[in-house]
Amino acid sequence: MIKPILAATLIMAAATAAPAATFVFDAAGGNGSGSQAVDQPSEFALTLLGANGVVANGVAGRTTYTATAASDQSFDIAWSFFTFDRFGPAADPFGYFVGATNTQLSDGSGTGFQNGEFTLTVTAGDVFGFYIDSTDDVNGPGFATVVGTEVPSAAVPLPASGGLLIGSLIGLGLYRRRGRRA
Repeated sequence: MIKPILAATLIMAAATAAPAATFVFDAAGGNGSGSQAVDQPSEFALTLLGANGVVANGVAGRTTYTATAASDQSFDIAWSFFTFDRFGPAADPFGYFVGATNTQLSDGSGTGFQNGEFTLTVTAGDVFGFYIDSTDDVNGPGFATVVGTEVPSAAVPLPASGGLLIGSLIGLGLYRRRGRRA
């Protein structure tokens, strides 16, 4: 009796949803900051505040949140960006990266406040994340919020023979049960 209960418990534990992504913050020696929240296993929310006033060895800072994809995943991403820099968004570009490929989301010639949405698709093992580059590291930092929701993958259809298999297993169970009563 305990073996079936133990087996069912193990199956349920294995089926529990894993977090969409676990992000690691890095200010790269600058004074940028960030915070994150995971409301549900399939969602994440990040805030990044770029560096300002700290230039290490003459190189301005990059503030990032980075994660490694545990499986093939897609996320619907909603983002907003604002810069306090008096020279505008060109001084604090914001975007995302997958591996070594950066994609800038903020428009360097646009307004101080910007926002948008897109779908981010990653493959198991991909390193991905979000960044603010503080190119001048003075005159005010950039600030970004990112909210990601995992897009459910399409259901895998059960083949027509699946019904036959299930019916056969039920029949086998009933036969074994009847055999024990005899």
